[in-house]
Amino acid sequence: MTVAMIGLVLAALLQLTGSAPETYLEAARRAEAAGNFRSAEKAYENYLAVRNEPEVWQRLGLVRHLQNKFAQAIPAFEKALRAKPDLWSAHLFLGMDLYRMNRFPEALDHLKTADRLKPDDGDIQFWLGTTNLALKRYLEGLTILESVATRQPGNLEVLRLLAQSYAEYASRLASDVAERYPETPAGYHVHGQALEFEGSYAAALAAYRASLRLQPGRSGVQLAIARVLLAENKAQEAIEPAKRAVQQTPFSEEAHRVLIAAYERAGRTEEVARENARWAGLPH
Repeated sequence: MTVAMIGLVLAALLQLTGSAPETYLEAARRAEAAGNFRSAEKAYENYLAVRNEPEVWQRLGLVRHLQNKFAQAIPAFEKALRAKPDLWSAHLFLGMDLYRMNRFPEALDHLKTADRLKPDDGDIQFWLGTTNLALKRYLEGLTILESVATRQPGNLEVLRLLAQSYAEYASRLASDVAERYPETPAGYHVHGQALEFEGSYAAALAAYRASLRLQPGRSGVQLAIARVLLAENKAQEAIEPAKRAVQQTPFSEEAHRVLIAAYERAGRTEEVARENARWAGLPH
């Protein structure tokens, strides 16, 4: 082979080598735009084998994320952030994928950084709230999600999370009361609610009555007793505690509803009509 021919071959090889990374990148972008994330992932990997660019590591992490490859997406986002720590979207998706892997404290760190880099972003706020809830930081999580719900009133997922989390938080607080103060009116009351929820009506009734012995006028207990007696098909017995519940809270719809149900099941039709008329005449 002549010197001239060797030079031509080397020049061609150099041109091919120089254009290959851009070819991979273009192929990755076309595949990603077409929704072919597996091909995009491979093309990004080929590009990154030649060139180390944080934005491309971020794209690799994203196409893995879109394939639910959360464990594999994490190192790609981490490499992007080591080279360029101010990529807020890499912090967001890294936080999301760490959350998916149940690595909540690490997720929270990256989501906080994303929030600092891009304040008041709806997606960041959603995941911040969700991650705080996963860490049982109810007040922080609920406060953040309330803010998201205000800005996005039609977001059903946020509303569902709020309802579920408020219920969990209330249950946790109630359990704390029952554990810390078991032989108090509040402790017996909460314990009765837990037993009632489980369907252990006899035990719930005993707990509610224990609460009343310690605090005869405790709000809500008479109603709870009437409710449990109705669940046990003891309508006649439920009438008196239901009447006392109505006296305690005359504008409570639930108290009136339980009393009316007790009258109905006991076959006392005149009292049903009278109580319905009384409830209809109240301001509500």
